[in-house]
Amino acid sequence: VWRLPCICRKVATGEEKRYCYAVGMDATGILKDLPDFRNFDQTTPEVAISEIMDLDANGMTHSVWTFQTPFIGAICNCDQDCMAYRIEYRSRLAKIMWKAEYVSAIDKELCKGCKSCRKQCMFEAIDYSREKRRCSIDYRRCYGCGVCRASCSEKAITLLPRKGTQLAANTW
Repeated sequence: VWRLPCICRKVATGEEKRYCYAVGMDATGILKDLPDFRNFDQTTPEVAISEIMDLDANGMTHSVWTFQTPFIGAICNCDQDCMAYRIEYRSRLAKIMWKAEYVSAIDKELCKGCKSCRKQCMFEAIDYSREKRRCSIDYRRCYGCGVCRASCSEKAITLLPRKGTQLAANTW
């Protein structure tokens, strides 16, 4: 596993943030001659998993990138600086991010209405009702990333199979 600079953040903010992980290939052998990719950080799968869990808690959405499907090339950890997010979600220029096989669901009995999940959702899929003092998921907008779940201190959010959820089924 190699941790590498996120090209999206470099383009969007000018900063080098190492939020992407090349997996299943010798990334140094493939990209070694490109100036921005000479200094990869090699790490263990266990460390990468721990770092990805921390990114999850900080609101990063995980995206799996293939380079000649079905082989996984990288796991990127995206936020609103992600170029794929900007191209698809903000600009609606191209379909390059796909929704997960799951959608988030909020247990209305457990939700305390703190809105921490809403702050984390970069897809604007969480609504808040002042009347009910609770949050709810707009299944049509939900990408199923689960970042909202990681932010919920009440454990009120679970992931449900997309195809078993009437409003979300077949919305890819």
